[in-house]
Amino acid sequence: DSRIQRALGLSSGYFSFVGREDDSQIIKEVEDARLAEKRSQAGEDRSRDWICQKMRANGEACNARNFVKNETCYSCGAMRPRQGPTVKQVGDTDPGKRR
Repeated sequence: DSRIQRALGLSSGYFSFVGREDDSQIIKEVEDARLAEKRSQAGEDRSRDWICQKMRANGEACNARNFVKNETCYSCGAMRPRQGPTVKQVGDTDPGKRR
């Protein structure tokens, strides 16, 4: 209480904070709101990430998800294709493929 009073410029000492029955509920609601806001601000736009289409030795495509800034695949080292599919085109939302 005294640190808050000093920070607010209240030096008389007659002020004190009154506890409320719903303090813990309000704190939980505020924390939940902050977490939801943080989730909604996902950071960068990943819809332009590209999917590597290089064929592996076993005949399957690499299918690694790469950041738009990368010119080569993080997984196999293949160059980024000029007309290759993007995440938005493929609809890939698997977080395990993000790199």
